[in-house]
Amino acid sequence: MRIEFALAIGASVLAACATAQDEPIAVRLPAALGGGQAMTVHAAATGSPVHHGTGAMLPPTTGSDTEPVLSVPSSVDLSSEAPPPGDQGDTGSCTTWSSAHSALGWWANHDGYTGATFAPMFLYSQIVAGNCDNGSYVEHVLGMMKSHGVDTQTDYEPMQFDLDCATQPTSAQKSNAGRFKITGYKQSNLSGGVQKAIEATLAAGRPAILSIQVYPEFDGATSSSYLVGPPSDGESSRGGHAIAAFAYDENGVWILNSWGTGWGNGGWAELSWEFVNGNFGGQANVGDVASITGIAFDASDANASCPLWAFEAQCQANPSYMLSSCSLSCANPSPTFASPAEWFHIQNVALGGSYSLDTGVIAATGNYSGQWWELSPLGGGYYRLTNSYQGEGMAFDTWTMAQTGNYSGQYWLLEPITDGVYRLTNEYLGQGTSLAVNTHTLAIESDPTADDPTQYWEIFEAN
Repeated sequence: MRIEFALAIGASVLAACATAQDEPIAVRLPAALGGGQAMTVHAAATGSPVHHGTGAMLPPTTGSDTEPVLSVPSSVDLSSEAPPPGDQGDTGSCTTWSSAHSALGWWANHDGYTGATFAPMFLYSQIVAGNCDNGSYVEHVLGMMKSHGVDTQTDYEPMQFDLDCATQPTSAQKSNAGRFKITGYKQSNLSGGVQKAIEATLAAGRPAILSIQVYPEFDGATSSSYLVGPPSDGESSRGGHAIAAFAYDENGVWILNSWGTGWGNGGWAELSWEFVNGNFGGQANVGDVASITGIAFDASDANASCPLWAFEAQCQANPSYMLSSCSLSCANPSPTFASPAEWFHIQNVALGGSYSLDTGVIAATGNYSGQWWELSPLGGGYYRLTNSYQGEGMAFDTWTMAQTGNYSGQYWLLEPITDGVYRLTNEYLGQGTSLAVNTHTLAIESDPTADDPTQYWEIFEAN
């Protein structure tokens, strides 16, 4: 179990939240969660939490950057361009995920590089060199992104998928990373208060990268209780953690975590201002506020066929040409399926063309509406799978059909194996599993690294 206890901000005692934990509270959902109002309760302290990885280290000195903002709006929401939540597993790589996935993913979408997804493990492996328990400073990561850039997820496979913190990038991968740099970053001066620094950063149009302490209440955020209050008397932090903030309002600041969609509200939670500002050991619970100030990408397509070639996994099969001539299309980690056809067939390689994925089952191939699948991009290489038979109200969830919603079981990652052939992994079950077949029955395989045709799926346009 990899847990980093590097962010030392003194002893850990805070007053309990003034609002009863189970009292419903009206919150304003960010655009990334559909907007509008919702009712939630404070996240409860978990007795035996799932110990996700953390890894943020507090910089020895506070920042000196102060935003020239005399007054800020009562609320700001930048989340509409945020990427989907990442998942750092049990590594101490939170600083690279919050910076190179969440914050940089927002900048890519904001500046027109829609869908571009990057490889936090490219940076993390260089920092820790195989010591996956180790943490790092946010500013160290941002400095690397400014000087050397960050590789794309497509190029940095399988190390990114495997959360490999030991294998070092090749010279070619470092060269490709040079196409994706940031122009600079700021480390906010917190002398005027952490809340003010966060509000000023977001009001200036930049997501904020926060280094916080992880208490049981933060661990305990769920889909129905995602407002994180301050810890109760006697609780202690289990370490420092970095997340990206994209919105704030009167209740607090909305953050995107890197613990997958199973934590909080689809990977999101709101840190109450009591959590942010609450004192222990003389310091606020947020020990660092940083932000990217801009990007300097040198990515383009030299051929009109680049999107199609990327769709056909040529970025992996022919990287020497594709990364130099189709770097823009290769920045997307998965095929876009932006083809003239709306529907696709999905067939298992081991079974051949005689059998196809139907409505939650494997069935004999035929001209059946249950075998006509629509792949809707969810960002970050994830797709929702719905079919013509049941319509958009039902989606392929883990290994069956379920009502469509913001559920991690409906987030499917398509890992290219060869032209038109992919491995399908599910966000709910995690990266250690993949969709497979056992004879003529759907199954979940626990060894997705094996060269096993029962785990390989051919996806092609339906005629």
